[in-house]
Amino acid sequence: MHKAGLDRTPTSLDRLVFISRLIIIAVSSATGIVYVIHEFFRPELQSYLTALSFAVSLIVSTPICTIVGNMYFDLQKVRIDLEDAKRAAESASLAKSDFLAHMSHEIRTPMNGVLGMAEVLSRTPLDDRQKSFVDTINRSGRGLMGIIDDILDFSKIEAGMLTLDPAPFDLEEEVRDIARLFGARAAEKKIDLLFRYEPGIPSVVSGDAGRIRQIITNLVGNAVKFTDAGRIVIRVRGAAEGGVLKAVIAIEDTGIGISADKLGLIFDEFAQAESSTTRNYGGTGLGLAISRRLAAAMGGALEVASREGEGSTFTLRIDLPTANIEASTASANSSVDRAPTPGGVASSALLSAPTVLVAEDNEVNQMVIRSMIEGEYALTFAANGEQAVSLFENNNFDIVLMDVSMPVMDGHQAAAAIRAFERKAARTRTPIICLTAHASSDASAACSANGMDDYVTKPLKRDLLLAMLKKWSGRPAPAAESAA
Repeated sequence: MHKAGLDRTPTSLDRLVFISRLIIIAVSSATGIVYVIHEFFRPELQSYLTALSFAVSLIVSTPICTIVGNMYFDLQKVRIDLEDAKRAAESASLAKSDFLAHMSHEIRTPMNGVLGMAEVLSRTPLDDRQKSFVDTINRSGRGLMGIIDDILDFSKIEAGMLTLDPAPFDLEEEVRDIARLFGARAAEKKIDLLFRYEPGIPSVVSGDAGRIRQIITNLVGNAVKFTDAGRIVIRVRGAAEGGVLKAVIAIEDTGIGISADKLGLIFDEFAQAESSTTRNYGGTGLGLAISRRLAAAMGGALEVASREGEGSTFTLRIDLPTANIEASTASANSSVDRAPTPGGVASSALLSAPTVLVAEDNEVNQMVIRSMIEGEYALTFAANGEQAVSLFENNNFDIVLMDVSMPVMDGHQAAAAIRAFERKAARTRTPIICLTAHASSDASAACSANGMDDYVTKPLKRDLLLAMLKKWSGRPAPAAESAA
């Protein structure tokens, strides 16, 4: 909106200057015509009328020229001011983006240690009181990460940095998984949580599964939060037309509801229907604002219908092209020559396990990774990117876990150096999985551009990390990428 305003102002002034110049030309032309007429047809009146005509011309044209000149200089000043303002705005936006990227990393790195060790601790023998303490740490940490993610997401949308990553996925399975995720919380509150997927509509579609999941997760989470009795129903319906599923995903609850005069506020940033809602239920008031903007970015819409004291229905309408998901034929247990685990920094000797090089400079994060996957994978740790490249060149690994922010040589540089070595040595491409805490950057694009094959965001979760390692264990990277 501001850009459009900046473009219109110079255009209007240019037109005014142009019109003023036409007036001056017309007056000057008229004066010249009068002079010519008097010169050839009434020479006896030449001196008198010529002087009069020039006097009139000066009287008319001088103030006009003065006004136009002032306007011209004002126009140049406005243009210079606008260019300076634009540069300042772009610089501020860049500074804001850099700040958010660094803050994301700085916050997520210690949170990875807190939540990672809490998860590891929860898998050790504990009495009931100790388990309660660990559960509190986990819930509080996940709550804090939710707030951080909301703020970062909203900042990305405001800065126009939101990117979408469409790919084939199973809509029915994604929504069913969300229902399973909130099943335990609903059961604790003695609420029925139901999931209904309309038969006959395709389930395999193409879209940004992560963003769609984010919207639905937020809506279902709100439904569970604001419902104390009754039930919640997640309904997916729609119709396939011309290779596109016009999906309608509705989350109905029997919760506290929203009064009619507050419905228009709930999608506003940092706003909730009532001031008491924040005190009673918590939250930043960003979730619905982000969800609506995400829906709009994907060409969809998010709507709400509600009655106070009776419940609410939030409906996501979005068009998703139907697609096919090809099953992977690669076997996780394909035969690969495995070398013994090399001697490196903090190595675990498990000759029969897949070998993993972990490039991570933070000692707490090293401890988290070791505690999560040691015993299933043979681990070798490098304290920086340069050390990781050296270890890789002198040993064989099945997988590389590469942190991004490291001293001496960062993860992107190390990954690029490893790919260059593989090409020079004609070695089979080894999968590199990026470990990133930079939630505000396009992790997928950044990883691909620097030769990495996949990524996991911090704070790390054991199940997700193991799933990623299983996905790439004994599996070479795609040949197409290897040739790049």
